Amino acid sequence: MNRIKRVTAFIVLILMITELLPFNAFSKSISENSPNVYAEGTPTITLTATPTKTAVPTATSTKIATPTATGVVTTTRAATPAKAITPTVTGVAATPTVTGIVATPIKATTPTAKVVTATPMKVATPTSMEVTVTSTNIATPTATSTNTPVATSTILQATTISENITLTADITYEELTVTSGQINLNGFKLCIDGNLTILGGEVNVNYGNLIVNGNIKHMGGTIDINHGEILIRGDESKGLKGDLIQAGGTRNNDIITSYMNINHGRLEVAGDYLMEGINEKWNNYSYLWSYSYLKMVNPEDYVLVNGKFVAHSRNSQNGYLTAGTMEVKGDFEQSSSGYVGNEENFATSGTFKVKLSGNTIQNVSFQNPEKSHFNYLEISNTNPGVSFNTPIALNYLTEETNFSSNVSLYRLENPSTCDITINGNLTIVSGNYNLIGKTLTVNGDYIQYGGNFDVNYGNLIVNGNMKHMGGTIDINHGEILIRGDESKGLKGDLIQAGGRSEHNSNDIITSYMDINHGRLEVAGDYLMEGINEKWKIYSYLWSYSYLKMVNPEDYVLVNGKFVAHSRNSQNGYLTAGTMEVKGDFEQSSSGYVGNEENFAASGAHKVILSGSTLQNVYFQNSGPSKFNILIITKPLNKGYSTSTSHIVLGNS
Repeated sequence: MNRIKRVTAFIVLILMITELLPFNAFSKSISENSPNVYAEGTPTITLTATPTKTAVPTATSTKIATPTATGVVTTTRAATPAKAITPTVTGVAATPTVTGIVATPIKATTPTAKVVTATPMKVATPTSMEVTVTSTNIATPTATSTNTPVATSTILQATTISENITLTADITYEELTVTSGQINLNGFKLCIDGNLTILGGEVNVNYGNLIVNGNIKHMGGTIDINHGEILIRGDESKGLKGDLIQAGGTRNNDIITSYMNINHGRLEVAGDYLMEGINEKWNNYSYLWSYSYLKMVNPEDYVLVNGKFVAHSRNSQNGYLTAGTMEVKGDFEQSSSGYVGNEENFATSGTFKVKLSGNTIQNVSFQNPEKSHFNYLEISNTNPGVSFNTPIALNYLTEETNFSSNVSLYRLENPSTCDITINGNLTIVSGNYNLIGKTLTVNGDYIQYGGNFDVNYGNLIVNGNMKHMGGTIDINHGEILIRGDESKGLKGDLIQAGGRSEHNSNDIITSYMDINHGRLEVAGDYLMEGINEKWKIYSYLWSYSYLKMVNPEDYVLVNGKFVAHSRNSQNGYLTAGTMEVKGDFEQSSSGYVGNEENFAASGAHKVILSGSTLQNVYFQNSGPSKFNILIITKPLNKGYSTSTSHIVLGNS
């Protein structure tokens, strides 16, 4: 029995040795590979962390943290080490190997153990784990590569760009000069902490923001705002107003043109916007003239100029200003100055609108109103208002056209669509005007030198005097009321004269008043005679004038006196209708100054003398000029004083 026990114990010992040898060999291998960390015979398990590769942020350095992992190993044999575990680590630029998990095996004397708990090993802290991340997408400020993205949060020094640049983040330059290539803002912000000079190439704002804390000199090339925004702010501390100068260069016959395309975007200028040349040179190019275009063809296009705007380009803008809004808070000037500018350099059309919204007096002048003009004009500056120093042309007159001062219209292209009030004098130089049933009220004098004014079933109310110096007024089933304004010393007179050139006696301006089924009321005197005034090269000492009354409904009421002293015969012009006069009545030719037939009434035309006081009646040419039918409202011997024998008496 003892022998059997000894043999059995020996067999068990052999089996135990056989089972332990692989484990000891593996333990020894691990210890030899890591002599500085573990003593021989201590089994270890190495876990390799494989991080997920992610996008590298703009930051220049990233600290890599030591990942912590706990592994759970299940085995049926005490000598089998735990299997390596691969955790996922995110946000790390490189792929480091991390040794950090230790598995403690089950003791040989306890082979029945089923679970081994992996305990993290203690790893010495590395000397430095900072990694500098250098993006291959970041271009140097000199921008020498083609289509190179730019991204930085620092302020870069003054730079000249001649290649293609695409932004991938906001960027700031001290100053920037573009000579060629393209800068694509790509939805980001480009800030210039000084001046921006564009000599060529293209700046495509492209849904981004271009902010200039200085001035922009746009000497050539293209600025395409393209659904973005340009803010030219200036810097008062540096003496920079925030001006935009849009010029263009010439070198012999070589021309550089500057293009500003608003393109669904917004442009704000803190200072002046000057489409004119400047006395500068670059690369043998002279910029004394402005070869420039401003393109606004979309309803969203918006330009705000806090200073003055000057259109002095040598290029026609016809077809370039067809939509959008330009708001100007300073003066507005259009000029061609001979060959230096183009007469159509502010030729607007479509739905394009100019808004004058300053809080100081704004001066407006057009050198070429016959070809450059406003399309729609909105005036919100009513105090102190807008001063129109030259005649202007309009395509449309709307209720937003709130004239609060004197205005001279060279042309109104389209009929009125609403009632209009002008708080000042209105001067008509030329063109056609049609009220189409609307009311035009002039709180001042109405002066017409030419053109055609068609009341057309509407009303013209003049709270001042009317000077009809040339052109045609057609009442056309409408009404003209000349009321005057006693508070301003305006009686409500109608002076119908006509001009003659001081250089050519055959150059004559004639005034026509056609009642045409309408009504004319004059609060003061109606004087068909010349006055001692001049306009341009014309003198108005004589009256080249016609009064046309040929319809039974034609009616003229004169509350003051009436004087017929025209140099034109009225024979055939006074054949119907009624003229009622409450003051004196005078016909005169005075030699060559007047025509002897300047009141030759006929047909069914009648005159009513209805004044409440004594009325003096005088005919210098009682044969050729005469009443046709005369109606008096007072006793002839008490209510009238006359030396004329050719009077036809009707009902008294």
